[in-house]
Amino acid sequence: MKQSYLLYLLFFVFFFSLSSCEDSSSETTTDNTVFEQEKELQNVAYGDDTQQKYDIYLPKNRSAAKTKAIVLVHGGAWVEGDKKDMKATYDYLKIFATEYAVVNINYRLANFTRQPFPMQTDDIRMVLEDLKNKSQEYGIMNQYALVGVSAGAHISMLYSYKYDTENNVKAVVDVVGPTDFLHTSYTSSQNPEVQQAAIGIQLLFGKFFQGNSNYYENISPKYAVNNQSPPTIMFYAGEDTLVPFGQGEVLRETLESFGVANNYHFYPNVGHELDDASIADVLTKSTTFIKAHLK
Repeated sequence: MKQSYLLYLLFFVFFFSLSSCEDSSSETTTDNTVFEQEKELQNVAYGDDTQQKYDIYLPKNRSAAKTKAIVLVHGGAWVEGDKKDMKATYDYLKIFATEYAVVNINYRLANFTRQPFPMQTDDIRMVLEDLKNKSQEYGIMNQYALVGVSAGAHISMLYSYKYDTENNVKAVVDVVGPTDFLHTSYTSSQNPEVQQAAIGIQLLFGKFFQGNSNYYENISPKYAVNNQSPPTIMFYAGEDTLVPFGQGEVLRETLESFGVANNYHFYPNVGHELDDASIADVLTKSTTFIKAHLK
């Protein structure tokens, strides 16, 4: 009798402990769950390629009902660069845009045997899908601002204007990004450095401008603008020989023709690598713009 009682007691304790473990591991969150502590994750994989990684900063007091995300997309002529190039911007936003999650991404880099498109816009899509799938885990909404520099600005605009069919991108920051490969600022430039840049683009993409207008229209953000395109803030430089400032002017005209909210800023005396004063101005104006449209 005593032995039977002990066996019963042991069984009860074991079963209760097992049930308690199962209950704690199945704890769930909802859109209204508030995460009181900030959190930061490094090199989160969103695909199978080693380059498909992102860092994410999750602010305190966030929830999937209210917290939106800013996604940073580095430059590098589609063939180089790394998320570490955006680290200063990442750190700035953690301090001056504390109501947002900040995501700093890497994407698959192109070469002469691996074309940039649609590979790199696919990577932006995959990042946003991963963030959406982890909305409850992270405590963030499926609404974003994309901040891109140079080639990163190009693929950010192209994705937002053309492939964001659910309109989850609410604002775009374009820092010296190409917008129209068929514009005269590339095709008819008399500047040898701009001509060299145009040759490099054609070699990388594997097609000449002449005779391939359909291809270049397909990968130029300007031609994808419509009246549903997200508000866009643009920054261009007067001495830029990689992305001539005409690229910004033609985008501004196109956005305005469709009634899309936009801001245009021009730095006449700097080149593609903006100076410190211009960078500080970009950060301040971009943050204000994001807060106005990602709210």
